[in-house]
Amino acid sequence: MKCVYTTGDAAGQNIVTIATEKVLAYMVKNSPVKPVKYFLEAGMSCDKKANSSTMSFVRGKKVIVEVVIPKKVCWSVLHATVEEVVSSSDIGIRGLILAGSIGFNAHFSNAITAMSIALGQDPACAS
Repeated sequence: MKCVYTTGDAAGQNIVTIATEKVLAYMVKNSPVKPVKYFLEAGMSCDKKANSSTMSFVRGKKVIVEVVIPKKVCWSVLHATVEEVVSSSDIGIRGLILAGSIGFNAHFSNAITAMSIALGQDPACAS
């Protein structure tokens, strides 16, 4: 059983665990057939681990950003033409696909970790 919750602005790992524990306790208490064993966490949440579930079910906010970099800035900062940047991105995505990567975004972990710490959130969620 996978429990999916809406957590508003918070990532909510701790409250999700507490809520799921309450759901399981209610089910065990009220079930006509008592389970022999049950596990609160059996790895299906994949919290703090790269996984395909995060593409469908997110906790907190899901943010998608698009930016336009002017040709002049692309050359002066990246020392590459727009065509070279696009080609490099395409090659990188193909490499990630061949490697079996989950997701093909740029690596923003350090920035997200810093924001998590600054906002009092769990930085381990930035994986």
